[in-house]
Amino acid sequence: MFSLALGVLTLTGATAASALPARQAAQPAPATATVGSLTTDHSTDPLGIGDSHPQLGWVITSAARGVSQSQYEIRVAHDENGLASGRDLVWDSGTVHSAQSFDVSYAGPALASQTRYYWQVRVRDNDGRLSPWSQPVWFETAFLDPSQFQGSWITSPTPAGGS
Repeated sequence: MFSLALGVLTLTGATAASALPARQAAQPAPATATVGSLTTDHSTDPLGIGDSHPQLGWVITSAARGVSQSQYEIRVAHDENGLASGRDLVWDSGTVHSAQSFDVSYAGPALASQTRYYWQVRVRDNDGRLSPWSQPVWFETAFLDPSQFQGSWITSPTPAGGS
């Protein structure tokens, strides 16, 4: 609704907000980075990894331009509830000042053989904004100590070269 009073244009109601010049309109908050595509030893949810210090990796995405990682934090637990609560964690890397997002070595306590672990990561971007925690993913260890494996070679019931 428009009214003219003493030569001054007055805007009221919804018309006032839409009449603001574009440069004065409220700008949405800059997009935050999100973390996804988590991998362990370059695989998604690998079963039977034989490495006691697996390599972790992730991909950062943002709708904003020029967003990069300045820090990360990784946490590992025996189940998703442990991750969600932040309690009973196997390992929490704490804040690590690094732009590295691939081939990041697990540096927590020794992993147990034949055990499933869940992990997630969050990052801080180059403007200091903290991402939400990634969705949890898992990896499962194989026999990490060769002495734990009990087995024997399978051989042919007939002698070599025999008929």
